[in-house]
Amino acid sequence: MIIPVLLVGLLLIIEFGRLTYSKVEFEYAVSNATRFGMVMKTADTTRVKQAVSDNLILLNPANLQNVTVAEVTNADSTRTATLTASYQVKLLVPMSDLKSVTLSRTMTFLRAK
Repeated sequence: MIIPVLLVGLLLIIEFGRLTYSKVEFEYAVSNATRFGMVMKTADTTRVKQAVSDNLILLNPANLQNVTVAEVTNADSTRTATLTASYQVKLLVPMSDLKSVTLSRTMTFLRAK
């Protein structure tokens, strides 16, 4: 009677660890892409999107969704960009109707002149 409870508890711990790792790595990738967009003068929208995908070390880039970069020119002639990305984590053990979790991150940064 105890073995099924322990097995379910172990699977939940593993799943929580995977979700936590995926969240940390995804936020790291978005942060590095933001840094890339701030520093590189030649970084266009396509290169910033590619930087997000390139910085996913152990995550599958095919699960990366909705990467958008929106630029705005400010009144003082500086450019501000907002990077929005989401990543879908597929669960190993589907719990009821929940088969995946979508992580989302938005960062705003100044673009190089």
